[in-house]
Amino acid sequence: MPTTTSGISLPGKPDPMKRKEIYRYTTPWVVYGMNWSFKPDKRFRLAIGSFIEDYCNKVQIVQLNEETGNFSHTATFDHPYPTTKIMWIPDMVGQLPDLVATSGDYLHLWRINGSDVRQECMLNNSKN
Repeated sequence: MPTTTSGISLPGKPDPMKRKEIYRYTTPWVVYGMNWSFKPDKRFRLAIGSFIEDYCNKVQIVQLNEETGNFSHTATFDHPYPTTKIMWIPDMVGQLPDLVATSGDYLHLWRINGSDVRQECMLNNSKN
């Protein structure tokens, strides 16, 4: 069906205001935890945690390419044990560092910089 712009029918031209409602992304492992990013300049970005029955699990950062309509992974990092919770820093204005927190064995705080992911800190409750 042709789309319309300003009331004019344009055959073969996609409507720029119309967007898919269902998107698909396949991970290489079973998904256990996930959370959407809050940054306004990183719309439709998701952190996805694996469930691998082993110590070495993964967290993958994926983002929607709005031109192609497909999700692509931008970063992957190792995570000890499955992520029981993943939370992005609540940054509605886009001025805070790009941080994501994960839990599994301990609480981990990660800094995301493009495809580079660095652990900022690890918090545990052990008393030495």
